[in-house]
Amino acid sequence: MIPNGPLRVRPAATVVCIRGAGAAAKAADAAGGTLSLEEATRNEGPGSQLGSDASARIRVLFGEKAKRRALFHSNWEVLMGQGEVQNWIRSRPEKEVPMRYPGEWKFAGGVVDHGETPRQAAMRELEEEFQVKVALTEATCKLRLLSVKQTRPIRNVSNIMFNYVAAAEENPWLQELNVQEVNASLAQRRKSFAEAVEGGNFYTLGKEEQENLAPEIHQEYREAFQYRWTENVLLSSVLTLTPGPNTLTIDGQEVVIDLPAEDRGIRGVFWADPCFSSRYVNCAFGQTFQTLERSTRMLNAAFEDDSLDLFGVLGDNFYDQSGELTQEFFSRVSLNVKRRFWLMVNGNHDNWVCGFPFCGSSSDDFGIGQMQYYPMDTVASKNDRIFSFDIDPDRNKQWNQFLNNGTNFLFYHKLGNVGFLGYTGAADFAETLPHLHAACEYFAVSQPEVIFLLGHWNNEGLGCSQGMSVPEIHSTLMQIPGCSAFGRRVKYMDGHEHCRLVKKHFHGSHAKDEQSVYGFMIGGHGMADAMCAPQYGFAYLDTTGDRIRLYYFEVGRSGVWGIVVGAVLGVLLGALLGFWGVGTAISAMCRSRCTTSRPFCRNGSRRLDGKKRTFAACGVAGAALGGVAGYLLGMYFLNPIFPPQERQNCVQWLDMRSAVLHAFTSMNGSLLPVNDFQKQEFDRLGLQRRDPMFLTMVTLLEDFFSPISLDPYKQGRIACANTLSDLYAIGAHRVDTMLMILSVSTKMEDEHRDIVTKTMIRGFNDACALAGCRVTGGQTVFNPWPVLGGCASTTLVEHEIIRADGLVSGDVLVLTKPLGSQIAANLALWLGDEAKWRKASAMIDLDTALRAVQKAEEAMMRLNLHASALLGRFGAHGATDVTGFGLLGHAQNLAQVQKQAVTLEIRKMPIIRGLLALESCVDANYQLSKGFSAETSGGLLVALPSRPSAQDFISALQSPEFDGPEAEAWIVGEVVPGDRTARLAEHCQVIEV
Repeated sequence: MIPNGPLRVRPAATVVCIRGAGAAAKAADAAGGTLSLEEATRNEGPGSQLGSDASARIRVLFGEKAKRRALFHSNWEVLMGQGEVQNWIRSRPEKEVPMRYPGEWKFAGGVVDHGETPRQAAMRELEEEFQVKVALTEATCKLRLLSVKQTRPIRNVSNIMFNYVAAAEENPWLQELNVQEVNASLAQRRKSFAEAVEGGNFYTLGKEEQENLAPEIHQEYREAFQYRWTENVLLSSVLTLTPGPNTLTIDGQEVVIDLPAEDRGIRGVFWADPCFSSRYVNCAFGQTFQTLERSTRMLNAAFEDDSLDLFGVLGDNFYDQSGELTQEFFSRVSLNVKRRFWLMVNGNHDNWVCGFPFCGSSSDDFGIGQMQYYPMDTVASKNDRIFSFDIDPDRNKQWNQFLNNGTNFLFYHKLGNVGFLGYTGAADFAETLPHLHAACEYFAVSQPEVIFLLGHWNNEGLGCSQGMSVPEIHSTLMQIPGCSAFGRRVKYMDGHEHCRLVKKHFHGSHAKDEQSVYGFMIGGHGMADAMCAPQYGFAYLDTTGDRIRLYYFEVGRSGVWGIVVGAVLGVLLGALLGFWGVGTAISAMCRSRCTTSRPFCRNGSRRLDGKKRTFAACGVAGAALGGVAGYLLGMYFLNPIFPPQERQNCVQWLDMRSAVLHAFTSMNGSLLPVNDFQKQEFDRLGLQRRDPMFLTMVTLLEDFFSPISLDPYKQGRIACANTLSDLYAIGAHRVDTMLMILSVSTKMEDEHRDIVTKTMIRGFNDACALAGCRVTGGQTVFNPWPVLGGCASTTLVEHEIIRADGLVSGDVLVLTKPLGSQIAANLALWLGDEAKWRKASAMIDLDTALRAVQKAEEAMMRLNLHASALLGRFGAHGATDVTGFGLLGHAQNLAQVQKQAVTLEIRKMPIIRGLLALESCVDANYQLSKGFSAETSGGLLVALPSRPSAQDFISALQSPEFDGPEAEAWIVGEVVPGDRTARLAEHCQVIEV
């Protein structure tokens, strides 16, 4: 991506207005160790550094889940909203306040004007937003600096945000603020603005004036579809992404867009001509190959792999006229597929659903709905617009023409180390040529490793303009200086004929160059063609590892029996009809002439010979026409009746850097590599068994226990987290469903039992929601103690599993949660037992005890979800969750299953501060310092290949994208040669955290 200009940075200020939450709430907060306002803002002044501890201080106001789930959870009452003031609101753990619409929590604030300080700007914005009746000055308004940070650039503009807090206790004007009056004033201002917009006043201003009044107005495009598929609405934004993960919030849901760094290798999947329904055209093999079910499952499984970057379709997208088939496909693919980069091009059936311009109608799409459903960043999107709607098809009404603008489909980009150029062959060549020159100039500057031309038509006709087929455009590119310099590194992919072909010559030349491959036609995806046997497959592009490879995976292929049967029937029927039908008609005409013209009937024998020749000629012509008709009948209608062939056939792939062709062998649903390199690639993709792209396994794990926390809500959260950890330890971070196992206490009073049981269930369900699954059933029994747990199940592709037996000498061990949860749980009970607390208090003070209990509960409630998701990314060789056997006990269990003779040596044990002194306290021997103290919902013990990878794993886990800085993790040991045992190092270090 090329920046539009230099980055501009400007100062801005916001103010969060708070007031105390009442005496009871303050006391509860104090007992939980909540930071005071003074502690939250203690770094105010010149010592505050950009991005210092902003996130830590933000969490003082907004709880752990605020950033990820748009939930409000504050230690104070907060005046919510900017456009509309809700009132003073304070949430509770069991009642968090969700954001009602994106951006609701934009507090009073704005850009710092010239000559203002950020503090002065904050006070000015407070006066304007809340209609404060007194002048706010340094004397009348006390603001505390909460944090300073720089925002992500939007259109090359970034803000340095000075975030202030105004406490009502320190600002009488805020304590007396009448929220109803403020709302009434804001409503009037919104009404005035709406009237100005409706009257056209705002939009008649110049771009710069609009930008000053409402800078966000150009950041988003929110419009109903025009002309076609008008029941849809498109929301589009222009964002500046940085290489690596970028987290966006779309409709209240966090989406991670992973932008490959420039010149980094990429991977992607390409289809051509996909169909699954015969609603508008005959999708001959959609049902035979089960394309909708199998293709969407393949995409969902494949794109669970974070290394896949893009998905492309080379025209005739689902043969859809109304948009309903497109929506059906889109509803079946996962968010992991949708969040990748998509490359869609236009084909003849996207314009005229019948495939031919001469049969076009007013109902056809002309690519208009398609381009809005899959908006590419095309050349039409320049000059502050996304599409060119200069052709209204319903006014033009020339249905046999391309009623669209070709610039809506022409795009060129560089993604990683690959340049892509996509276009529609229905556009005019003369109008397209200048954009091809611009694309080549772009590639000459950006210097991708290879350029791929993406189009649909492999030849002219059926709506493709003269000179606009993909091979012709490739030939044109090779004559443009910016592209011709790439030589053989300019390749193309197309579709249209539904065949898998490798093109070894330039357009217009029949001389094959065995050392080069210029283009690829991707096999059909449910459609049939007269030029080849019915095929079903996809292409896989891989430009990593300093090589550029294109694989074709043939998932299915149909036989020829239907074609043979159809051709034979066609020949017989055609000859019969030609001989008897046409010949008999000519004979009848001759007899008719004889009755009216005697001379015509003379020389009868000669005319008889002519009659025989006529019959023979008609029979041959009928047989020929019947054969063609029978071939088409067999291909499109009879052949799908016969089962697909189970046979091997050659599938070729290309190493473009060395220009050497290799061969894969493929069987329907079972891919077989033919050399070691190919075997490694198949193993990496998980393609090692029958029907591998859809191979799934089900893992069922269950765990339950009696109360570990005095808070039933926290007990529910902990029970769910503990249940899921076994799955997380094998890398199964996506859980499909959960069954709850619940025992209801028979010893409680009815009122207490109802409250405790419902609260535990709510906590369990909330944790499930965080894990991305839901409770679908379970079992409930009665028991003296309330017991809670679950049975989690998931499906995953074989290669996603992180097996526990792969540790090797030199691996580094990482632990993702602190130790001591069992002692902390008992400590919480001792606090309510005077005799036991008297004994424990000799070893730990009250403040340390409260903080230890709080830290343990927070750790137990935290899911191992993100640690599990990172296992594959950083090449973990194995993992286990640390629970009932303690750290050393689980390390021993892990060591016993290893393929290699190794020993796990624990060199460091992170223990919650204050708990080590209690390990032999109060008639219990926990053996915490020996590594055998039981943990509940403990962390993962992960074996990573090296110390740098372990450090990167910890950094990623603590990044805002995942658990954040509060997710502590430590390097605790190493894998050494041994005898499949585990041990504490001679000088094992115990650290208190």
